[in-house]
Amino acid sequence: PGVASAAAPSLDRIRVFFCPRPEGSLFLENGRERTVSDLAAGTVTSSFGTVNLRERRLTSLEGFPYFEDMHTLFLQDNLLSNFDHLGVQPGCTSITLDRNRICDFTGAERLPKLRSLSLEQNPIEEWDLFVVMCCLAVNPQLLKVNGRVVTKQQ
Repeated sequence: PGVASAAAPSLDRIRVFFCPRPEGSLFLENGRERTVSDLAAGTVTSSFGTVNLRERRLTSLEGFPYFEDMHTLFLQDNLLSNFDHLGVQPGCTSITLDRNRICDFTGAERLPKLRSLSLEQNPIEEWDLFVVMCCLAVNPQLLKVNGRVVTKQQ
């Protein structure tokens, strides 16, 4: 791997950061992580282009289905630490991941239509160049990050 330029952040530099999982807090009582696959059949559906998985105590998106018609995804108030298993959702324009434990962009895929990404109250939000990293990781054409307009200067 080449050395990243100091002038322009690169995806290589972004993935160097590491955020350890807090001991014991990401697991359910039975010692297992809770994934999308663990949810009852029929609970992960797209209604009018919106998928709502708020407050499900999810620790992983493993088993998250492909939705061609999904444009909005709500995942706030879970226990997610990264983007693994989200996959490419071609029509998705907005993702809300507020109040999770997102530490890095591991597993982030390019989402060609994504225009709004919210990661409020996640450890990743505290990084320098946070907005730039969001654009590099998921879509250079993001219009809003955490509800704020992305400027050309960023």
